[in-house]
Amino acid sequence: MSHSTIKIDYRSSVISNQLRNRQWSDTFLGAVEEWPVPLRSVFNICLALDIPAGICWGNDYLFFYNDAWKTQIGDDYPLGQPARPLMEDKWPDFASCVRKARSTGKVVSCGNNSLSFAGYDERHAEVSFYPVPDDQETGGGVVILADKTANTTRAEPEDNRTFEKRNAGFGILKVKFKESDTPTDGLFLETNAEFVEYTDVREKEAEGEHASKLVPKLDNRWFERFGRVALTGESIQYDYHSEELGRWFEISAFRIGWPEERKVAALFNDITKRKQDREKRDQLLREIRRDRKQLSEFFHYAPSFMCVLRGPDHVFERANELYRKLVGKNRELIGRPLREVLPEVEGQGFFERLDNVYETGEPVVMTDIPIKLDRHPESNEGLETRYLDLVYQPLRNSDGSVNGIFAQGVDLTERHHAKEKLQAMNNTLEKRVEKRTRELRSYQKKLQSLASRLNEAEEQERQRLAAELHDNLGQMLSLAKMQVDRLQRDHFSGRGPEELRVLREIVNDALDYNQNLMVELKPPPVLNKEDVTEVLQWTANEMKKQGLDIEVHDDGKPKTVDKQIRTTLHQSVRELLLNVIKHADTRKARIHALRKDQHVKITVRDQGKGFDVQKHLLKSTEEGRFGLFNIQERINWHGGAFEINSEPGRGTKATLYAPLKEQAAREVSPRADMESVPPADKKEEASIPERNITVMLVDDHDMVRRGFRQMIEKQEDISIVAEASNGREAVELADEKSADVILMDVNMPVMDGIEATKTITGSGKDTRIIALSLHNSQEVIQNMKSAGASAYLTKTDAFETLIKTIRAHA
Repeated sequence: MSHSTIKIDYRSSVISNQLRNRQWSDTFLGAVEEWPVPLRSVFNICLALDIPAGICWGNDYLFFYNDAWKTQIGDDYPLGQPARPLMEDKWPDFASCVRKARSTGKVVSCGNNSLSFAGYDERHAEVSFYPVPDDQETGGGVVILADKTANTTRAEPEDNRTFEKRNAGFGILKVKFKESDTPTDGLFLETNAEFVEYTDVREKEAEGEHASKLVPKLDNRWFERFGRVALTGESIQYDYHSEELGRWFEISAFRIGWPEERKVAALFNDITKRKQDREKRDQLLREIRRDRKQLSEFFHYAPSFMCVLRGPDHVFERANELYRKLVGKNRELIGRPLREVLPEVEGQGFFERLDNVYETGEPVVMTDIPIKLDRHPESNEGLETRYLDLVYQPLRNSDGSVNGIFAQGVDLTERHHAKEKLQAMNNTLEKRVEKRTRELRSYQKKLQSLASRLNEAEEQERQRLAAELHDNLGQMLSLAKMQVDRLQRDHFSGRGPEELRVLREIVNDALDYNQNLMVELKPPPVLNKEDVTEVLQWTANEMKKQGLDIEVHDDGKPKTVDKQIRTTLHQSVRELLLNVIKHADTRKARIHALRKDQHVKITVRDQGKGFDVQKHLLKSTEEGRFGLFNIQERINWHGGAFEINSEPGRGTKATLYAPLKEQAAREVSPRADMESVPPADKKEEASIPERNITVMLVDDHDMVRRGFRQMIEKQEDISIVAEASNGREAVELADEKSADVILMDVNMPVMDGIEATKTITGSGKDTRIIALSLHNSQEVIQNMKSAGASAYLTKTDAFETLIKTIRAHA
């Protein structure tokens, strides 16, 4: 190592920093780089030592020291100043030791009886002075090493041992050379206990012995290093690892005494902990550098834009690529205040929020906030609105004060525009859906109307067929029966011929079949009742005729519904009860009718074997069957609902919901029982009244009126005064003719017999009305009785009982 390359290690201590900060070019020594090589060498060693160490140099005794001297001795002197005025009362003893070491070239040691230092009051201290010669005119100097011990009563050392209690291992050896100045060995002149401990050489054996003898395996590089120090006076310092001890040592060596004496002082400082701490520090630094690199990469490649702003002016310290892309890649950011970089943001509230975060230390979160930026100022495109999610987070010093702001966010502009487009598409789609919905609803209404019209057409066709059967076939069969009965009565006594009896049975069977067929085709009159309870009761009574045991439970509240709904409920309940008969494997069922808010709730329940609802609900129905699916659809059309619950083996519960009729009044129908007039016994003869009985015939079939006319005209006491073909004509003729008895057909056009009877009896006339019909329905009988009829006869039995009934009620 050349003399010019020996430099002061300014990183090693506080004192070295003071040394660096002083202008030495104006001093006697000049710039540090111009100091004598021995001074620079031993100064580096002193700075690295953990024990108090100083240097007194040159003829002016310029004084230098290390950190340990300042902290342990307690003296705090300006560096590089003459020692005499600094030490004052200590100077005589101090100067004596320095002069002695410099003049003799030997180590001088003295205790605290001779020298007094602030840090060693009432403690024993050993201070040693090592001469460091210099070939230049400075005169060299001494290295001063002080040792502080805990023994306050210790006497003077018996010998002149220098480093007896030092933490550093210390040894002085004289380097042996060949004639060619090649170092071959070293003679130990002095060692301390730490040196023995560190080198595993016995102290008593070491002094006066050659190193090659004490340590046969000693590496020749030791002699080479120490020989170079002895020859050149250039101090060395290096780290050494002892494999045997498993420890690290810092070796410092410098020449002492006169150059020709070839003596070298070696200090062994245990730096194992320092090495370990340094390794830990280096590892920590590596981790910090790795983390910093990762953080830098994360910052740069983060999926959100980021920047770091420092100071109250919000100066850019860092910004990642996405932030630059947001504000415009051609802007200069780093080192410039935010207001200067983005002047167009002024007045948009962002600077004010940043100022508030810096002043209060409270973070700010903004979502979907618009900002107007001039992202391409060079192209004069003007301001562009971007939409951001943005966070301002304060950055703090170690004392907690805010020194900057971390800004991070996500550019939502594309998503915002996509959302707007999606909203526009949704609006368009909603309009289309609304349009399609209107069209669907219109189509549904048309479909419902068509279905309703088809249902009405079906009902009308059924009624037409029923009327056709009633008006033609039924009337002709009734007349045929009357003629057969009359033939047997007028021409045969007893039973008559067998052929006549068979003919009579055929006519009777045809009448029964025709009547049953009319009942099946024509809707029951009960459907004219607005209260659905009566419809349910009638339906239950009809189903009882098929062997079903039905319980009907009603809450007693009025349940008025429209006629179409009554028809649907009648058909639905009938279908559900038919399902019980056909599939439930039981003959018992219950019907519950409740009024609930603005709806009527009808439940049909059985305890039969049940079924899989999903499997059967949408199953195609047989032709002519109403079916569960049809029930659901028809009820839904009317604004109601249909629910069915069933499991195999657990029975079935079906519930119908239908809207009530608005502002409907419950019609209270009379419940009085009325029986048709039983056929009179043929042997019973009615008394003939003395006066003449007048009769009006009312029937829409001329052939029927002719048959009754022939029967009545044979009676001397009964005469026909008028005939009418419908109820309205009967009402008009009733005022003109004032007949005693009116024979009133029930089913007629224009006005039926029920309405005509009600009108005539309501006028107060004393006229008896005998109802005539092909039907033997209790409901029809009850309706005619309620209207004011005195008697009810079926046309099939009229031949035998008509005359007697007229006389009985005249």
